[in-house]
Order: sequence, then structure tokens, then C-alpha cells
Amino acid sequence: MRGKTNLHRNLIQHALFSDDVAVVTKSDRLEQVKDKIAARYYYYAAICRMLYADCIRQLESEFDRAERTIIENLEYRRAYIQRLMEEEAGPAELKKLFPYYDWHYRPIK
Repeated sequence: MRGKTNLHRNLIQHALFSDDVAVVTKSDRLEQVKDKIAARYYYYAAICRMLYADCIRQLESEFDRAERTIIENLEYRRAYIQRLMEEEAGPAELKKLFPYYDWHYRPIK
């Protein structure tokens, strides 16, 4: 939208807007999503003790990704999941990493 920066600055003087905000690329965002998928998989598999197929189904629903994509992401983030397992990360630690997720188990229907 043309002029959105000027409009924003004129309407809200002290808004959380800065010209020096770090630019996040599409590949950076994809890497972040892969971390989130891996953390949620760890949560469902290790903490909630869900079966593998149920974990994948839950992740498909949660992230709107195909089963194959979920599995590829988990393979890509195997070391990250292993680290979470070695640290025995609990819901509190996961909440610190991703505070906007609900870490209270509720299975999909």
C-alpha cells in the first residue's frame, strides 16, 4: 500500500516502528517454522507420549502442512529434537522458547 509508512507515522507518533528493524527473509522464517515443528513434535512424542502417527496428524493440523513436509522437517531438525531429549526439556522450557504456543495437551478430534 502506497504511503502506509507515512500514514502510520502520522497517526501513531510513538508506535513501535523503526527504520532499523532487522529484515527477516523468507528462508529465515522457514527455518523458524522448522524449529517450531520440531519442538511441537518433541512435546507430543516425548511429553504427551503420543504415537508417531498421531504426532504427525496433530502437526499436520496445527501447521497446515502435508505429512511429507512434516516428516522432511523433522528429519532436517533431528539434531534439535535430540538436544531437547538430552536436556529433558519440559513444558516450561518449551514455553520459554515459544511462549505463544499452548503447551497443555489437548488431542485433536
